[in-house]
Amino acid sequence: MQDKEWEDNQREIKEINRLREERQKEGSKRQLEEAAAKRIKTTMIGAIASIEDKFGFLWNFGNPETNDEKEAYQVFQDIRHDILEKGNKQIRDLTGDLQNYTVTFNKFKTHFIFKKLGE
Repeated sequence: MQDKEWEDNQREIKEINRLREERQKEGSKRQLEEAAAKRIKTTMIGAIASIEDKFGFLWNFGNPETNDEKEAYQVFQDIRHDILEKGNKQIRDLTGDLQNYTVTFNKFKTHFIFKKLGE
């Protein structure tokens, strides 16, 4: 009777561990998706900021007054829109690509080995 209970207990422990590992893998994948998306967004915003820093004088740094400044500002807005659209498409594509992978976060793990006294 005790052997049956012990075997049932072991099966239950294995199932709990399997479910925990599955949840951990899904969490790892979500964490990777979020980190990658954040890096892509940072790249997009950095590119836009660089354009604005180097060429902002052409549109009076967001306060266009003349027709030429207004036209330059509209070109900048179009470029900004294109950068954001292309970056967001890459984020969507990456998210789709990651669905094809099993991801495991390599964090610090401690394994305890139990031995009977006298072994």
